[in-house]
Amino acid sequence: MPRIILGVMEMNEANDTYYERDSRLIPFLLACSEQIKFKGTKVDGRTIYFGFSPKLKALRLIDQYFLNQSPHIPAKRLFDAIDEFRVILHREKRS
Repeated sequence: MPRIILGVMEMNEANDTYYERDSRLIPFLLACSEQIKFKGTKVDGRTIYFGFSPKLKALRLIDQYFLNQSPHIPAKRLFDAIDEFRVILHREKRS
């Protein structure tokens, strides 16, 4: 019985990941690490997607971004997120 519950939890966690490929949004989402978690990348052909969880929170942050109502992010955290994005992107392109 616990295996079924664990399987459901794993399935729900997989469904709770939002994948993004927009190079403007990814650093912003990485910088929002207090609210969402970076779950890793997945590659589909030549496109690299960055996964974030929980999905609904990531979608809400994106809506806020486009409405100019996003939470305040310190400049250092945003620039660190841009660097992290570049490092991950470079690593994924090499593999």
